[in-house]
Amino acid sequence: MNNPGIDEFVLRPHPLMIVVAPLGQLTGIVLAGAAVAAAAWAWRWAGLGSGVQTSTIVLLTVLAVLARLVWAVADWAARVYGLTGGSVWAQRGVLHRRRDELPIAKVQSVALDRPLPARLLGLGTLAFASAGTAGYEVVWYMVGNSEERLRRVRGIVGQREGVAP
Repeated sequence: MNNPGIDEFVLRPHPLMIVVAPLGQLTGIVLAGAAVAAAAWAWRWAGLGSGVQTSTIVLLTVLAVLARLVWAVADWAARVYGLTGGSVWAQRGVLHRRRDELPIAKVQSVALDRPLPARLLGLGTLAFASAGTAGYEVVWYMVGNSEERLRRVRGIVGQREGVAP
């Protein structure tokens, strides 16, 4: 990682990963907070007592959203991807660090995954597989300029195999 050559590079996921990746969970937290607030309102309306104050529910919902976003920032900061030293690799993990590595010579397949929310923001996930595996050994999650990264990686893999890109 010190001085990448022309066909080597190191990158991070796009910063939009911080809000895009946990979007479903953030929506769930907000909906749960709204449901609890509605239940508290119905409780009071039915004359069953004061119940939990709406301000308390809103505060707890906001704290839960902020906690999830802080975790998303930590997750983003812990991710580093690269194509260096003849290998494609991904490093991740906040509490438990993990590094997946695959020699370029063994890369048999490179896939680009672009679900609608990521595609609208220009993001994508690159996944690398070798022969004889059911899944992908190395995954670069939510990278920006993903189509250009895919072209660049395919060119490098082709050069290492002696095939024109």
